[in-house]
Amino acid sequence: GGTSGIAPVDLALEAADKAGLPLMAHIDEPPPGRSEVLPRLRRGDILTHCFRPFPNAPVFASGAVRPDMRLARERGVIFDIGHGMGSFDFEVAKA
Repeated sequence: GGTSGIAPVDLALEAADKAGLPLMAHIDEPPPGRSEVLPRLRRGDILTHCFRPFPNAPVFASGAVRPDMRLARERGVIFDIGHGMGSFDFEVAKA
């Protein structure tokens, strides 16, 4: 995680807004965590590596989708697989 907390995300959102572009976010080791980043994402913003394993997985250990992920999707946040070597978990994607 970083030492700047959520501030870089807020600055990036401001820049994206001024440019009239969506923001693409990747959530890694906190801080900031999923619970801080997701509520800030707007319709058309993109969460990449959305099927990553814990600690910021979109599902609980039981496999149930986290409510904040459902709310983001309902709000129009786009989920991008961003498949790579370590940011994808098939079991998470199946949920």
